Amino acid sequence: MIASMSVKHDSDGWSLQFSDEAVWQTSFDYGVSIITEHIVLRVEKSFEVTISDRTVPIEPGSPSNASEVVALHQLALVSATIRPSGALRVNFSGGATLSVASSDDPWEAFTLDVDGGWKFVSMPGGGLTWWLPEGVDGDVVEFRFNN
Repeated sequence: MIASMSVKHDSDGWSLQFSDEAVWQTSFDYGVSIITEHIVLRVEKSFEVTISDRTVPIEPGSPSNASEVVALHQLALVSATIRPSGALRVNFSGGATLSVASSDDPWEAFTLDVDGGWKFVSMPGGGLTWWLPEGVDGDVVEFRFNN
C-alpha cells in the first residue's frame, strides 16, 4: 500500500494526517526518536505519552519511563498537530498520544522530518520554523510518498 500524508496550514498551525505509517523503531538516549518508513520525530525535551488513559512524563536521557516510549512501537502514526508556539501533539492508533509543550529552552524541543522535503522544527525559546518541498505553498496538500 502507498503511504500518504494530507497537510493543512492555517493560523492555528499545521495539521498532518498520515496513512500506513507504523512505528518501526523507537530510540531512547539524550533525546527520543520515533521512526516510521517516511517520518523521523526527534524530541529533545521533556514530553508526555498517554496510553490507555494513563499519562506518563518522559524525560529524555533518563531511562525511568523508556518502556512508555517503546510501547509506541508498531502503533500507526495517525496525525500530528504543530502549533506556531512550537507545541506538538502526535496521535497514534489505539488513542495513544505524544505531547510536547512549547519550549523556552535554548535548544530545539523537537524536529519532525518527513520524506519528500518536509521539516518542522520547534525553535529555541519557542516558536516554529519549517521547510517545504519545492513548489508547495503549504495551505492544503495531498502528498504520496515514493516507496
